[in-house]
Amino acid sequence: MSTNETSHTPSADMPTRSQDLAAVVVAIGAFALGLWIVLDIAAMEDNPIASLSGGIDAKQYPKWLGAALMVLAATVIVKPAVRLFTLHGRPDDALPWKHIFSVIAALFLYVLTFRQLGYIVSTTLFGATLMAAVGMRRPVAMIAFPLALTLALYWIVRLIFDIHLPFGRLWSGLFGG
Repeated sequence: MSTNETSHTPSADMPTRSQDLAAVVVAIGAFALGLWIVLDIAAMEDNPIASLSGGIDAKQYPKWLGAALMVLAATVIVKPAVRLFTLHGRPDDALPWKHIFSVIAALFLYVLTFRQLGYIVSTTLFGATLMAAVGMRRPVAMIAFPLALTLALYWIVRLIFDIHLPFGRLWSGLFGG
């Protein structure tokens, strides 16, 4: 069989049309969020993300965050979108709309709570929400893994790029920082 014939034939381990549609919907939501960050939040004189940061490049952080989110969403959307339009005969199953919209809502809530909760708390909660949306039910793992990843990313960004990610109003109110 040639590569043209195999690229149009569905296989057993290939995602269903519904799974591809779900990936496209979530990627569109992520792209819209990134665009919103770049055009609206980063354009604010006192934007809620950079206004709490102390690093030299803190004002640029929202632009980079939004642009990175748009690039990530664009790369995620390509493969499922191509499969949606080129592969036929794949099974359809019920879309998990509840999970799809919970992921998109979590993205927007993450940005909206960033100022009050800060990077560490809001990112950890965002990661836990995503893990719950995909079916994780172990509470310790749902908090421990996102917290460890968030702290590792915080220190990488802090040490390598000298960007002071915000601790948020909650942290400042509780610990006076």
